[in-house]
Amino acid sequence: MIRPLFKNLILLTVVLCGTLTCAKKTGTFYAGSLGLQDDRIIIASQLASVLTISMFDMEGNFIKTLADYQGEANGPRGLALYDSQHVVVSLEGDDRLDLVSLSGDRTNFIQSSFFTGTIGRVYRHDESGSFFIIENTNMIERFSFDGSRVPVTGNPFVNGALAPCAAPATLRALAVNNSGNILAVQSGATTGFRYTIGATVASACAAVAALPSAANDLINHSDGNMYFIGTNSQVYRASQTLTGSTSIFNNTGIISTYTAMAELPNGDLLIA
Repeated sequence: MIRPLFKNLILLTVVLCGTLTCAKKTGTFYAGSLGLQDDRIIIASQLASVLTISMFDMEGNFIKTLADYQGEANGPRGLALYDSQHVVVSLEGDDRLDLVSLSGDRTNFIQSSFFTGTIGRVYRHDESGSFFIIENTNMIERFSFDGSRVPVTGNPFVNGALAPCAAPATLRALAVNNSGNILAVQSGATTGFRYTIGATVASACAAVAALPSAANDLINHSDGNMYFIGTNSQVYRASQTLTGSTSIFNNTGIISTYTAMAELPNGDLLIA
């Protein structure tokens, strides 16, 4: 999982969508960038007038547009790394996942009859060999790295309520903690969820009640903490179970209306 000859891709989805995670110096998403030996930031935009996937350098300079979905009216909702040359993009519109190469080519990756609702963010989890995709703000679909649905038929990975947890209503972002559980936050409620990954579906759930704010994004940081951005324009640090939240940044004069977050190679937080 660590490829020491390559540099980083930092995936950041802006506007109404969110990041999956950062490509860290040591970690799941450590990957190459066209052999350039330079860090790259990949941004997905869901602005109605800018439905694109773009690449920037670490100083924020625009390099090029990798994919433009304006003509087909598909909104990029999330990003995940596929391999050293491709990212996975979740699209609301045709309800599918595309592979977008760093050279600017794109191909259809997953278009399933099970995608029947509003598509949200996508999260890659190496240990289970799965992509997890938010759908309809209350479900999570699961697909293998080869594009096969898990399970092949039946309910998705999360299908509303899973006792003792009530059904989520506004799922916005996913991350996996160091114990291998999926943490999920909502943009319209302060209850988070901790799901146990079973063979095909979530096998257990624990509610994380009364977070200090509803949230637009969530990451598992290399310092051992979880970080999330609140809809109240604050950045929070929390434990691996999302308990003990502490506000670490609150200055709307500098940043407001946060939509996404990633970890930079030096550990700093990149905020959209």
